[in-house]
Amino acid sequence: MTVTAEGVTAVSGAAQGASAAAVRPASTPDERKLHQVAKEFETVMVHELLRAAKVGGGGEASEGGQSAYAGMATDAFADGIARAGGLGLAEKLEQAMRNSR
Repeated sequence: MTVTAEGVTAVSGAAQGASAAAVRPASTPDERKLHQVAKEFETVMVHELLRAAKVGGGGEASEGGQSAYAGMATDAFADGIARAGGLGLAEKLEQAMRNSR
C-alpha cells in the first residue's frame, strides 16, 4: 500500500487477491446486509484508528483543539484506505459472522 497526501494509491496484488478470495460473494439479502455493515464498521474503525494516531498532522490548533485541516486529512486517509479495499477487517468479520450461524 502506498500512502500519499492524496490518500492511499495502491494495494499490492497479493493483498487484494487474498482478501477477495477469503469471502464469497453475498447472494441473499441478509448476506448483502452483513457485507454492507461489515464494510461500514471497518470504515469507522479505520477512521478512529487514524484519529487516535493523529494521522493528518497537527498544525495550529483551533478552539476544538485540533486543526481544521487535520480532521479533513484524517477523513481523506480513511476514505482512501476504504476505497483501496480496507485493511481486511470487514472480510474477517463477515467470515466470522457467517461461520457463527
